[in-house]
Amino acid sequence: MAKAQTFADKVNKAKLAGIKSCPACGDLYSFLKRVEPVKKDNGKFGFSEVIVRYCKCNEKEVTGI
Repeated sequence: MAKAQTFADKVNKAKLAGIKSCPACGDLYSFLKRVEPVKKDNGKFGFSEVIVRYCKCNEKEVTGI
């Protein structure tokens, strides 16, 4: 049976893995893939994918919720 990880174990594992935290609030970053429509030169539409990292500080700006 596997040992259940506590939140502190997960945070320490993330710090060891090199996942950075926000300098303002100290929260670990979460990642979100944003897909935006882009009009191409030939008049057709395509999609642009951007991975955005966010935390408590800018969550409302990124997600819009």
